[in-house]
Amino acid sequence: MATVGKADFRFERPFTTPARLARFLDKAANMPGTVKARKALKHLVAGSASPMETTMAMLLCLPLRMGGYALPQPRMNHAVNPRGRSRLAVDDKCYYCDLIWPNANIALEYDGREHHGTVNKMADDATRRNNLLDRGVSVLTVTTRTVRNLIELDHIARTLSRQLGFRPRYDQQAWRTKQHELHGELLGSSFMTVAM
Repeated sequence: MATVGKADFRFERPFTTPARLARFLDKAANMPGTVKARKALKHLVAGSASPMETTMAMLLCLPLRMGGYALPQPRMNHAVNPRGRSRLAVDDKCYYCDLIWPNANIALEYDGREHHGTVNKMADDATRRNNLLDRGVSVLTVTTRTVRNLIELDHIARTLSRQLGFRPRYDQQAWRTKQHELHGELLGSSFMTVAM
């Protein structure tokens, strides 16, 4: 889960942004590939702090025709500030959620073993989730296994769909084929757990 510590990364200057890429494409209008690049640009979500966060955003938000779940784009590493201070408040930290849909008050957090594997870190993550819930934000957690396993990924995507009030049709065979292709491209077919 993104924390104040992770915020240090967030405030570093990113290598690029969708806005910078758009400006570059405007200047490079006659270069080969700019038409495809412009089409891809509308699917970019700014603010990712890791390759797995980017992968999650792509799997969840790319259109059905590309194998994604066509969910609305989230904000990435977006700040969730404390509610009004109260005498009983034990937490006044600002938390950054990996992917968050602020209008629905739902967040998706990627817990990688390398950052969340110690007992103390897991306890900190639980405390943060409880504090986010106190701020009105429900948190779904995914791990590498969730992302690699299409049954678990389907469950997360359908849960998010319900919470967002979004009802696309994921049961068509043509979509499932595209999903497998996208999943394989993003994660590598050797890591993919195929689930029909």
